[in-house]
Amino acid sequence: MPSFKINPVCRGICLWAASLGTLAALPVATATAADSATAHHASATREVTLTGQFIDLQALKPGTARSGVAALGTEQLRQEAGLSLLRTSAEPIEHQAGLNVYVGQTLGAARSLSGPGEFFLAARDNGSFIALLPEANAIIRGSADGEQVLTRFDTPHAFHPSQVDYVEQVLEEVPGILEERGKRSLLVDRSQAGEIVIDLLAGFSQKAAKYIGDHEAYALAQVALVNRALKQSQVEGVRIRLVGTQVIADDHPITTDTLAKLSTLFRDGMRQYSPDLVAGFIMGTPGVDTAIGWAYVPGRYSINYINSPTTFRHEVAHNAGGSHCPDGKSYRFGYNNGRVGTILCGNHVPFYSNPDLRDVQGIPLGDASTANMARVWRENAARMSAYSPAVVPLAEEIKREVLKERVSLAKNQWRNFVIDVPEGSRRLLISTAHGEGYDRGNGRSQLLLRRGALPSDAQFDARSTLNNHPFLALDNPAPGRWHLAIRAEPNNPVDDIYLDGALYAATQDTAQARYLKLVAESSIDGKERASAAELHLADAQGRLLSRDGWRVHSVSSAVPASASGAHAIDGNTSSYWSTVPGDRYPHQMVIDLGGEQRFSSLNYLPQQVRDMEGNIKGYRIYGSDNPNGNWTLLGQGEFSASNEAQAAPLKAEDAGKPPVVVIQGPASAEAGQKVQLDASGSSDPQGSALSYSWSVTPALDFDIDGPRLTLKAPEHSSDTRYRFSVTVSNGKQTTTRVHELLVKAASGAGATCEATWQPGTEYLQGHKAQWKGRLYEARWWTRNNEPGTAASTGADGSGKVWRDLGPCEASGTPEQPPVILPPVPAISGPGDAKAGDRVQLSASASSDPNGLALSYRWSVSPALAFQSEGAGLSFTAPRLDKDADYTFTLTLGNGHHEVTRTHKVRVKAEAPVILPPVAAISGPTEAKAGDRVQLSAAGSTDPNGLNLRYRWSVNPALAFQSDGAGLSFTAPRLDKDADYTFTLTLGNGHHEVTRTHKVRVKAEAGQQPGTCASPWSASGTYWEGNKVTHKGRTYTARWWTKGNEPGNPAFTGADGSGKVWRDEGACR
Repeated sequence: MPSFKINPVCRGICLWAASLGTLAALPVATATAADSATAHHASATREVTLTGQFIDLQALKPGTARSGVAALGTEQLRQEAGLSLLRTSAEPIEHQAGLNVYVGQTLGAARSLSGPGEFFLAARDNGSFIALLPEANAIIRGSADGEQVLTRFDTPHAFHPSQVDYVEQVLEEVPGILEERGKRSLLVDRSQAGEIVIDLLAGFSQKAAKYIGDHEAYALAQVALVNRALKQSQVEGVRIRLVGTQVIADDHPITTDTLAKLSTLFRDGMRQYSPDLVAGFIMGTPGVDTAIGWAYVPGRYSINYINSPTTFRHEVAHNAGGSHCPDGKSYRFGYNNGRVGTILCGNHVPFYSNPDLRDVQGIPLGDASTANMARVWRENAARMSAYSPAVVPLAEEIKREVLKERVSLAKNQWRNFVIDVPEGSRRLLISTAHGEGYDRGNGRSQLLLRRGALPSDAQFDARSTLNNHPFLALDNPAPGRWHLAIRAEPNNPVDDIYLDGALYAATQDTAQARYLKLVAESSIDGKERASAAELHLADAQGRLLSRDGWRVHSVSSAVPASASGAHAIDGNTSSYWSTVPGDRYPHQMVIDLGGEQRFSSLNYLPQQVRDMEGNIKGYRIYGSDNPNGNWTLLGQGEFSASNEAQAAPLKAEDAGKPPVVVIQGPASAEAGQKVQLDASGSSDPQGSALSYSWSVTPALDFDIDGPRLTLKAPEHSSDTRYRFSVTVSNGKQTTTRVHELLVKAASGAGATCEATWQPGTEYLQGHKAQWKGRLYEARWWTRNNEPGTAASTGADGSGKVWRDLGPCEASGTPEQPPVILPPVPAISGPGDAKAGDRVQLSASASSDPNGLALSYRWSVSPALAFQSEGAGLSFTAPRLDKDADYTFTLTLGNGHHEVTRTHKVRVKAEAPVILPPVAAISGPTEAKAGDRVQLSAAGSTDPNGLNLRYRWSVNPALAFQSDGAGLSFTAPRLDKDADYTFTLTLGNGHHEVTRTHKVRVKAEAGQQPGTCASPWSASGTYWEGNKVTHKGRTYTARWWTKGNEPGNPAFTGADGSGKVWRDEGACR
């Protein structure tokens, strides 16, 4: 294996082959600085290379005076590329050690069909930088000594839609899947903010790295460009993260053969950084290259021509699963609206197709049925994130390695290892990689984890699937001793596997509050009681906070023996809080922490004396500075079926609205039939990418690919109903939806048949008939409607005439499964309330047609403190500065179905008391003729914090200039002193006040009236320089005029006033 080393300046994000040596200087002198092959390649791709000064990097430094909005871009840039650089801002989220990223707007000299463009600049402290200008298809490279090179890829756009630059991978790499407690989900990496993080390794040939100068800066700018395109395309909650770079010795042609070799070429970087995506940036080989980029669709690998600023954003969209222009068969395409093409269909504008977006002319940039790449990104971001685990710490994380082994396994051999997990661990990660001795003919392996005991096929807490590169990642693992097992599949050995383990902890606390509210939403045993032996808060390192000063402020229900809930915080694990039997979920407890505290998790210890009675399953945790309202959601989820202490991570965030889940799939299936359930139609109100977790009852083997689940219907002797559950997360909130599937018994396994169905025969309600080995019952009168067809047969409530009773044989009576209908919710209560009102809602009128017991679960949006007990809910209307609508949601269950009903209450705002603004004027009170006088009302204030409006006037009339709070004028020349009174009218939208300020203008000392000119005539015509006398004063015309009376303020003013007459003073 070739050795490699980490470049010290990269601080862990740059991987170099040891043979490369020192990075050569940036070629800035001439276009011939690159070798002849490169020059030929540039010529073949119509590149233009120029040297000069294109960007003034000093303009980015804080405190630098900007002469204008285009100060960053030089005149040479405007001449050569036709671009000005505007509105530059730093992008802190893209920052890497020693590198800052800036994003700005570009304005072309020629009119653009797509409107203003953008540029991306990654700069080091020493002044070197890389700038990508997609609109101009150009790259600017700047060295530390100030020299700059601009290379323009001189083609109409980077990709012609007919150019095929994507292929399907022959041996597709599958994403990691986590199985725990009957659930299966993709192993998605999410930041503490809830974003799906997709890690990228940027690989370079030595030739490409030398050419571009600073390959790290280049890679970082490319990542920023893609993240910006995702954001602008309304793809929220997804971020590509540059985790490392690697430089290899040889360059390669841009072909599918090179694409197939990327996992081998950049094996060392993949081993070091565990990326989800690998992008190669190379120079290519003229005459051999078949495109300027290639990618797998879908997949994780792409190769890109180093000198194109827009190739990577195109190729990575192929990795997401998209293709070029629509073919009408699906929505996984780019879009051309007749003016411009999105990134996959022309690459003209920095947007992925989205029917909700429009170009500068208001024309859509997508079609919901045929071109919606924003949806493709949201659906597939979780898959892209699950190709490899995030070994590079996420933001606000620290890493500690706990395992580093190298193993080989015989057929079906198991190896076991021990990992001790301390308090405060945010992630436990186990990853594998192939060593040099790995043979592609080797079998697959599997990882299993179990806390407190050795794992087995049947006993485990979490496990991966059998895979060539298995890995496991557990969020918030419980502290204690964990046992890890790796096993080979039964029929194949596995040679030379690296096995690495690491723990990740948060570096700082993530939440703070004075009051904490725990809302228990369901129990492990499915019954009504809730209980807790101890509740603790822990900091980011897992240390428990002192509970001195804590007290239970309120509790929704508590048996007398539990001291009104105080047993949950008394330090005695043998005592516990328990709710009153018969009180239904949800239950809640509000704890006063005695003062504002910072923390990162809630530790929950279930009661320890009565098996799992009342152990909480579903929970929500809120924080506030007020026990009666302003609650902020800190965490939600489910505790596991265990009596050991469990930690719930907490982080304050604006949760927004939960995802909307849609499942499509059949309601019934024949034995052996392949079935697919599809939740890809689910959506998020905020536009965030979604991740999916699937489970089924009773247990059944199935496969998942993010939003889709597939299975082969098993064979049973009787009809069997399965309940599939999918929990969809947007990183902040989750929604669960259930889909029932009836798997019909295998042929010949049923009971007695009735008479065969006959076309033309009339069947009334309750009549039964057999058809094709199954028995059917008519719900109402029917004739000529064939049983068993999708048009005529369905479950209760489907509106279909025939009910399928299952398979039948020659004798006996078929067993008819009971039909359980959903409950019927009803909510009564007021629709309006005033601040301070006590509002009560009631769902007591809800009913269940089956006579089953009902369960009630309440929620409200936006967050609001309320008290609920079974069918009743009450709250105190808060005091608001504007009207607000609160939507209360009742989830009504009968043990088989859940339905929801909402009720909206509008809380009226209290009319606020708006005080008038306070006016203040500063400035001189005396002036001499010719003085420039300035008055300022900047000292004016508004006690309500409202915006102020300024209106000025003066008496007697005088020319002045005003701009908001400022006023200025030139003191006129007078033959005697005169007082001018300036009046400020100050308004805040509700009140207006006035303030005056007097300025005395002194006559010029010793001034004698001059000699009068000819009198002014209203019918006369006067030219520039003509003098006239009017009412004892002399005036000079500044330009041609007629009929404009001298001395009238509308036509007379000081120099610069724009008035035609200049007042020269008194005359005689």
